[in-house]
Amino acid sequence: MNQLQNSRDVELTVHEGGDDGETGVDERLVRTAKVLQAPLLTNDAALSQVARLQGVSVLNLNDLARALRPVVVVGDEIELSLVKEGREQHQAVGYLPDGTMIVVNHARTRLGKNATVVVASALQNRCGTVDFCRVEGTFRPAVQ
Repeated sequence: MNQLQNSRDVELTVHEGGDDGETGVDERLVRTAKVLQAPLLTNDAALSQVARLQGVSVLNLNDLARALRPVVVVGDEIELSLVKEGREQHQAVGYLPDGTMIVVNHARTRLGKNATVVVASALQNRCGTVDFCRVEGTFRPAVQ
């Protein structure tokens, strides 16, 4: 809050309202946004839904982060820093700027270095997407 108040790029106004103790925080936030005719910025999915139902414009930060996440598809080349060992002995792991884990097969010897990798496949799990890659210029047939 202090950084926002001191920023020359942001106009910040703090509205102090009476806390009647009978309404919840979410209700007060939605009511204040309606009165000020201002959009609501939140990472709370339930608050987003309640505000939208009441006609308040909402930007959910989680939705924004998902929308800005880079999309990689099979065949894409990525420049990647290999920072740790993978689960298998031959694997190395790197991360995209958004935190997406990239597992690079046959790259353990390149740990601590940058490599151009090619996306070979992707796996969706409960935490997000894990992309499996190979070092550019190498080809390893699938094990059957």
